[in-house]
Amino acid sequence: MKGVEIMGIMQLRKALGQRIDAAFFHGEPTIIKNEKKDEPRAALVPYGWLMELYERRAKDQGAVDPPA
Repeated sequence: MKGVEIMGIMQLRKALGQRIDAAFFHGEPTIIKNEKKDEPRAALVPYGWLMELYERRAKDQGAVDPPA
C-alpha cells in the first residue's frame, strides 16, 4: 500500500511509540505483519478512523457500541 508503513512485529516493538504518534498526529496507519509468514496480521490506525468505522456500521446495521 502506498504511504502505509509495513512492519514486522519485532520491528514494531522497537518503534511502537513513534508509530502511535504517527497515527495520532499525522493520520498514518501501520500494517503489522508476521515476519515468518510475511502476511498482514493487524493494523495500527488513528483512533478517529476506528470511530468512523463504528459509526458507519451503526448506520448500516443498526446500533453497534464502539469500544471504550
